[in-house]
Amino acid sequence: MLIAINLIVFIISAIKSGSVWNIKKDILVELGAKVNYLINGGEYERLIKSMFLHSGLIHFVFNMYALYSLGNLINQIYGTKKYLIIYFLSGIVASFTSYKLSYGVSVGASGAIFGLLGSCLFFAYKEKQRIGKEFFIDIISVIILNLIIGLSIPNIDNSAHFGGLFAGIIITFFIYNQNKIIKIFKKE
Repeated sequence: MLIAINLIVFIISAIKSGSVWNIKKDILVELGAKVNYLINGGEYERLIKSMFLHSGLIHFVFNMYALYSLGNLINQIYGTKKYLIIYFLSGIVASFTSYKLSYGVSVGASGAIFGLLGSCLFFAYKEKQRIGKEFFIDIISVIILNLIIGLSIPNIDNSAHFGGLFAGIIITFFIYNQNKIIKIFKKE
């Protein structure tokens, strides 16, 4: 479902832009890119809309591959409802972090995808005795590699990536410990 929404939005933006390779900045802004002064003006929906826009085909394909891989894994671990909660809340936190720390125009699903990566990291850490530490090490490696790439290439919104990663960890902490948290509140 998320990939289908991203695909529809990408097709619309490519048609409006006249190219799949490089979507024009003004088209991205028109369709809902994260633009701080517009958010300051009350267009808060950009914090969500920007998650479904991509700057070109390569950006789109890499993000959709990551979404497919990590999304299926998180969906299997926690179910569809919790997967969507992790994805959307991480994406919104990523967009908000970008809004607070980065002044450039920003688009892409990668903040939400980093949230899924954070969710995988939390799960791998908590379950390493049961599933082995290799998965945990693999997730750490993927995070480090992506952060190195993000810090090496211009125009990558690292603040969104960090925001999404930490949001995914925190959200998954609450999901993972849901029953314990409910018991604490019932005692009071």
